[in-house]
This record gives sequence, structure tokens and C-alpha cells, in this order.
Amino acid sequence: MISQHFHFTSGDQVWRILISDDDHLVIETRDTEKKTASFHAVDLHSTEYQFKNYQLSETYWVGIEKIYKGIIYFHKFTKPDMPGHKHIIAFDMKSQKILWETDKFSFYFIHDDKVYTYVQKFEGQHFYALDYKTGELIDDLGEDFQLANELRDKSGEDFSNYIFANQLHPEAEKYNADEKILLDKTKDYSLSGNIDYCKMNNLLLFNFHFRNSGKSFSNKFIIIDNGSGNEIYNDLLNEEVEMYVPDSFFCYKNYVTMIKEKKEIIVLKINEE
Repeated sequence: MISQHFHFTSGDQVWRILISDDDHLVIETRDTEKKTASFHAVDLHSTEYQFKNYQLSETYWVGIEKIYKGIIYFHKFTKPDMPGHKHIIAFDMKSQKILWETDKFSFYFIHDDKVYTYVQKFEGQHFYALDYKTGELIDDLGEDFQLANELRDKSGEDFSNYIFANQLHPEAEKYNADEKILLDKTKDYSLSGNIDYCKMNNLLLFNFHFRNSGKSFSNKFIIIDNGSGNEIYNDLLNEEVEMYVPDSFFCYKNYVTMIKEKKEIIVLKINEE
């Protein structure tokens, strides 16, 4: 019913995980001391790497804006340690080549094969649309903020293949049947914070923090067969942390992805019975 499908380890910290529209797991890792950012892509089904340890010429002050039709759109920052984004770098995942880049615009969103961008003015923004493959200027929207936002609303993400976790407050007044099971399974722990949980097929997946003897917390992930009540998976994702670790797992199609000790990624495959 359940099997370990993929295991990724890194000497750097796992910073971000994204899934492309062709089901590649795109992983961003960072070494905060050496100031390097590396990017990796693995086919979620075959577990074959498309690329590994890829770095841009700017090795640290970069990030991912969006993945669209096999292209990763990277950004730089207006200044190191500042949140503002500038520059767009379009990287083709298959050929591992940069298709185009520009330092004239900042990324806004993608819709209908157009990369919508803007130039920050003293007051407001000026909007432009570029071809997603070539970066060629297609349209000048001027400062029509309303039109840009209407188009952005149409470009919304499709989350139909994801299962999002619910939160159980241990001190809530009422509990459903699943929540009663969770409370029973965690009654021997010194819980701290909420329990995050979801259901896949007939499985109950949940993640929670509990206090250690000192001031630190541990972070545990468990899967229960909802029919028998038996545990079929149990792992300590973080043995000792000083604060909560949010979003420790997520579900996509029939896969469960977990981050362990900030440097490992474990993907489980849920097989149909």
C-alpha cells in the first residue's frame, strides 16, 4: 500500500520544493555560509534526475518565481538581503540552457504563454507582456493596474492534484471521528501547537510537535490505516528544533513528500489496493 519512492539528501539546507506542470520535483538548496544556491529536478514518477546541483552565474541572490511549461523563471534581488525582485532569467529544464534574460523588467505573473512584467516607477508600475519562450516584447499595458490584476486573477494555480492539511486544535470543543483518532494516537506526547492532518484513500496522515525535556521540540510524522487503526509509517522528521517547522509534508497525486532535518526529502508512494 505504501512504499518509499525517492530519497534526496544534501549537505545544504532544503530551502524550497516545487512541482512543475510535467511532474518534476524541483528542489532549491542553500548553503548560507558559503552563500550558494543550487537547484535540482527529478522526475517524480521515474525518480530520474533531469539535472542536479545547477547554479546560475549569480550563485546566491537568486530565487524561483514560477515554473511554466518546462521553463523555470528565476529572479535576482534589487539588493542583497532585500526582498524586492528584479531581473528575469528563463531557464529551459530539458536542455538546461538559459533561453533569455532581461534586467529591464521584474516578474509579475504568467498567463496564456505571456510573461507579464513591470517596471517600478516613482508612483505605481508600468506593465509589459513578453513571449514566454523568447522574452520578446508583445504588449505594453501602460500603467493599467486594473487590467493587469484582472489578467493575474485568470492565471490562478491549479491545485486540484494537491491535498491540503487541516489543523486540529487539541483544545477544540468538538472533534470529528478522524480527529478523535489523532488525539488518541498522540495522547502520550506532550503536544505543542496544532496537529496537521489529511486523508489519502483510506489513510490518515498527520504531523505534530511535542516538547522534549528541555526547551526544544521534536517533529513527528505518522500514517495510520484508517480501517484497522494500525500505524503503517512513523518517522521523526526533526529530532530537536527550537521552533515549529511548518509545512513538513504535502500530498500530490499519490505521493507524500516530507522534509527531514532540513537536509533530506523523502517521497512516499501510496499504491492503490
